[in-house]
Amino acid sequence: MVAMDIPKVDLLFQSMLSTLGENLLFVGLMDPDKQIVTQIEQENLSEMTKADISNFFYSRMFDYFFDNIRQEHSTFSFNTLSINVIVSVAGDDYIAIFISSVKENTAQFLPYVYLCTEKIARIGLGRNISYVIPKIKFQSNDNGLISGPHRFEMKEEGDYVIKAVLGGDSGVGKTTLVEHFIHDKFEGDYKSTLGINIMSKGVKYPRWKCNIEYSIYDLGGQSIYKQIRKGYYFGANVGFLVFDVTNKESFEHIQDWYDEIITVEPDTLLILVGNKIDLEGQRQISSGEAESLARKLNVQYLETCALNKDIVDEAFKTLGFAFILKNNTLERKRVDVKSGWVF
Repeated sequence: MVAMDIPKVDLLFQSMLSTLGENLLFVGLMDPDKQIVTQIEQENLSEMTKADISNFFYSRMFDYFFDNIRQEHSTFSFNTLSINVIVSVAGDDYIAIFISSVKENTAQFLPYVYLCTEKIARIGLGRNISYVIPKIKFQSNDNGLISGPHRFEMKEEGDYVIKAVLGGDSGVGKTTLVEHFIHDKFEGDYKSTLGINIMSKGVKYPRWKCNIEYSIYDLGGQSIYKQIRKGYYFGANVGFLVFDVTNKESFEHIQDWYDEIITVEPDTLLILVGNKIDLEGQRQISSGEAESLARKLNVQYLETCALNKDIVDEAFKTLGFAFILKNNTLERKRVDVKSGWVF
């Protein structure tokens, strides 16, 4: 069994609760022996809710989930009179449990469940992660009223080819991020991009049976390239708005970069990226300030450090994940507990 770094998982769970607020009541991690190794819950839960959560872990339904989830590497949900439960595999050895009020639509939590469990799996592999759980744009046709146990799957499988653009002032680290993602290495002396730099890389999402081929357009940040940049925004599916957390001016220019891209391609799915978080002592822009701007622009926010390959990869995978969710749907299928068949 993989040894899990529990303090890191706790930080991740705290981020989940912070992002989802009171909508998420409980999140926990269970090992292969059905022992809860860590858990975090909202304060001031009613005694009835606490009893329902406890009773679930001793129910036959939980035994069913536990026995089947690791075999199918899947995600199941179940609801009682007062709580919704999502149980999802996290790596090869662990199971993550997410519990909300029965009044909440279970489907709205799924993007966060998938993102969180993938991060847990990376922790188990000894990799560094970003603990930021960004707000995810996600629309579901699921009204949340279906009772009983269910399994969730992507409605469609396949490959996507997407055009990604990187906007942000010169020197914020756009080229470093892309080069590190593409070439699996870090060089500390990348020069500023002159005009445009185009690179590509494929990323697999085996859990959702989807693959993405990125065509990445690293755009020169200097003002003299503004007219040139506009021609490359056409057809953009996704993009990063990158600023340097140690450079206040680069943060103040994000609104201009957002307007520049959206004016040309209004449907571009954008993520705000705070880069160079390793320079904590020089930081001028807090996570709270960045998150406030992200809410204003109605985009996601995450933080990166080009020195850390794992976090850079995670940023690009999150971008692709957001694109998959925007262009695909999660399908809920009822599970017949007695036979195990899905219908």
